[in-house]
Amino acid sequence: VVNGKPTKYTGTVRYNFTSNQASALMAMADADEYRKKNDCDRATPLYSKAIEFDPNMSAALFGRGICHIIRASYDRAIGDLTAAAKLDEKNSDIYFYLAVATDFKGVSRTTPANYARAINLRPEISNRPIINCFYIDRGPVAKEQVIQFADQLIAACNASLRDPEVFLTSMIYMKRGIGYRLKHEYDQSIKDFDTAQQINPNFDAVKIQLHAAYNAR
Repeated sequence: VVNGKPTKYTGTVRYNFTSNQASALMAMADADEYRKKNDCDRATPLYSKAIEFDPNMSAALFGRGICHIIRASYDRAIGDLTAAAKLDEKNSDIYFYLAVATDFKGVSRTTPANYARAINLRPEISNRPIINCFYIDRGPVAKEQVIQFADQLIAACNASLRDPEVFLTSMIYMKRGIGYRLKHEYDQSIKDFDTAQQINPNFDAVKIQLHAAYNAR
């Protein structure tokens, strides 16, 4: 319209259409790159953006859940990883890190089941030191086997400390501390629990172990 009168015009109008799925994938790819650098301040909003585009994107829920573990926000981690597990029931990594999140939280009722589910889905991970360090509640241990069990636990945790994911280090020290406590080496046990708490001040579950070691000594 020119001066109030219809006017002919020829031109090209361009529209850029982007699907929600493509937008979600792009946001998640960027988020994964930041998470690999332990930069969850940038990764978390991008995971959230991906989830807004596609609420059923289990990989984005998983990534955001890992970031919540890194930031010691365990309730949020459990929420995201539980949602991811419902969407992708065959992913052993989701169950492993869900077990880790509940372990940090001190939710002993569900933790062993999540570790067991991860192993059932991918049996070969049962040989990984980190699994043998973390998954200690596999069943009752006979009294005469406690020392052997403790030695195996300590060895697995030592192997895990050689090249750990940084945010799992405090858990490794706590589990090793349990091994030393089972051997009645209470000073070393207390030292490991103290180290775990210094690394991760929000690690409330380790406080229970620390009290138990002091009482036992």
